[in-house]
Amino acid sequence: MYAGHILVIAGRLTLTDHAIYFEALRVVSYDKAKVYDLSDDLNQVVRPELTGPWGTRLFDKAVLYKSTSISEPVIMELPELKGHTRHDYWLSIIREVLYAHRFIHKFQITGIQRDESLLKAIFGILRVQALKEISLTIPLCFDALLMFNICDQLPGRDFILETLANMSTMRDLD
Repeated sequence: MYAGHILVIAGRLTLTDHAIYFEALRVVSYDKAKVYDLSDDLNQVVRPELTGPWGTRLFDKAVLYKSTSISEPVIMELPELKGHTRHDYWLSIIREVLYAHRFIHKFQITGIQRDESLLKAIFGILRVQALKEISLTIPLCFDALLMFNICDQLPGRDFILETLANMSTMRDLD
């Protein structure tokens, strides 16, 4: 257990365009996957978490997932012997899917435009994966390479996202 009764789990993580599937690690095998839906609840929180002794950065390799659909937040540990690459990568791509769904819900995007928005997030994630494979020695800022992540960090993000939503609906009218 973790301070504040938050469950800390190490395991296998799978991300789709709608959900996180997390299989907790047992001694020899994995538990059945728990599903955390990223497309329904807009008040979800996905952030880095300190899991070291007394909250130190010594083992800052976890991702916190909090939602109204679960009673307690879950911390998924992503152990790595050196650096934060794995942790930063998973945090960025989970947020990309979550922010894409927030964009879709906020601007009530449906049909083909909805699929296009999800494809933009997926293609961004594939681009990040390719760059990660190519450049093993150069540290990458994953957030800057993902469209919905970068829009969430910029000043005037609502205006930018609104413009993106209007562009997709105008193209449909043409």
